[in-house]
Amino acid sequence: MFIGAAVNAFAAQVYVNSASELNNAIINAVNGGTITITKDFAADANISAINNLKVSIGKDGTTDYFLSGNNSYGGFAIANSTVSINGINLSGFRKSDYGGALYAVSSTIKYTGNNIILSNNICSNAPIGSNVFGYVYGGAVYSESSANTFVSSGVIKFSNNSAAGSGSGHASGSGSGGAVYSVSSTNTFVS
Repeated sequence: MFIGAAVNAFAAQVYVNSASELNNAIINAVNGGTITITKDFAADANISAINNLKVSIGKDGTTDYFLSGNNSYGGFAIANSTVSINGINLSGFRKSDYGGALYAVSSTIKYTGNNIILSNNICSNAPIGSNVFGYVYGGAVYSESSANTFVSSGVIKFSNNSAAGSGSGHASGSGSGGAVYSVSSTNTFVS
């Protein structure tokens, strides 16, 4: 009984300072939990998926932090969840299909910060160790059947994000939504 209580206490409020700690916190998160990021860091793997959860992911203190995908790894993949992201800027995330930095399906996302910066995120099926070709959507953000709100006391900035498909003939592809690709979603931006 005590062990179960300790696990829930751990998962309800967790401080992380690396990509592996972030992934572990997401995997062990409970509804209503809070994951607090304590510094800038770069991913060494795709960020773990968030499914069927209500969770907050944010900064400690007043300084916004940057998470980097190292131009190799995918960002947040969120499905059937309610997620608050506060003070975390996303840069250099890369996926081969949908939403390099943020992928949301049937979810509610509230993204806040002093400044919200999503930069240099890529959705490209150009080979990264595979020969997959086809369509890609949302360099920074892909949103389907979701409600997304971006609120900043400073600026909301999407820069150098891209979605580019590749291939020819039967395996041709294309990309849409360099910064944001949205299907049956509501996106609100307030600065």
